[in-house]
Amino acid sequence: MGISSDLVIGAMHDRASVNQVAMRTAKVIYQNILDIGCFSHTLDRVGENMKTPILDEFSKAWIGMFTRSPKTRERWKSLTGLPPPSYSVTRWWSRYEVLAKLMVTFGDATTLLEDEDISPANAAKLRAILDDPAKKRKLKIELAATVDCMEPFVKATYNLEGDGFLALETYESVNALYIAILSKHWPNVAAMTKKEANGNSIHEKQLLDYADTCLKPAYEYFKLKFDQDLKPAMNAFKAARLFSPSKVNSMHPTPSDINDLSVFPFFPSSVIEELKKELPNYLSVAEDVSSAIDPVAWWRDHEYRLPNWARACKYITLIQPSSAAAERVFSLLSNSFKDNQERALEDYVSASVMLQYNSR
Repeated sequence: MGISSDLVIGAMHDRASVNQVAMRTAKVIYQNILDIGCFSHTLDRVGENMKTPILDEFSKAWIGMFTRSPKTRERWKSLTGLPPPSYSVTRWWSRYEVLAKLMVTFGDATTLLEDEDISPANAAKLRAILDDPAKKRKLKIELAATVDCMEPFVKATYNLEGDGFLALETYESVNALYIAILSKHWPNVAAMTKKEANGNSIHEKQLLDYADTCLKPAYEYFKLKFDQDLKPAMNAFKAARLFSPSKVNSMHPTPSDINDLSVFPFFPSSVIEELKKELPNYLSVAEDVSSAIDPVAWWRDHEYRLPNWARACKYITLIQPSSAAAERVFSLLSNSFKDNQERALEDYVSASVMLQYNSR
């Protein structure tokens, strides 16, 4: 491809098998490359691994009813004053967004289904679930569990798909999900199980256990991916926190801790040694730095005092936990240049995409 091997330092991609094969080939040519499976894609799939059979059946019919019936959309807007649910097969967590709104407007949903003239086939499927007391009870628990427990994963997914200096935030964002799993802060589940149990403590515990059963496969998938498949990338992002001027002093790094940066293939031992020598000066300069500062601006302002750390930091800023930035470039290309523009000059295409991307 005519690209010098030392210029390619990271590859962010979804974890499709074809990309895994491509990375094995790329590593032969570009030996300094850091392989990062897309964190956002992986987090998005956590929700897909929940075991919610009744909710899956209900949501499919619910989404289909609005997708195929203009009358249903008009009736919903008239009933609630809200825009109808919008679902996209390509948008991360789109189904969750629909379900979160359903949780809030569940009473309106049952009212809507009293109208027998809307999307007959889908409406019949929905009524069949709601008319079955056992299924309706499970539906409510599954819905509450999804809304409560997937919310942190939704926020992390979108947080990690941005364009900023995300290498400094990634480890803590993912670690917060481990804490969320352990904390079991389920306000909607707690309220729903108490209501459905109607004072029966044994029944209430059974419903809570059912919610736990719904979530277990999703949590197991998350732990499998981040404890094993994405563990090398997690170690890299953990080490990258050393470049956070507002956090480095609280980490109390010693020269031996700087060896953790060797997880980045593009940092040879000579660079690591220079960083160790400059560490005391870095800790002194970074003392009492506010968390509100822009780390990129901070490093630019202190480059003359910390040349080795600043130089290394420029590499770290390029490492992202998600392939979303590259995918946005592809979207801009496909939207801006159609088949009849395939002979457009390379510099024109490059300038157009760069201007559009940087103005977003």
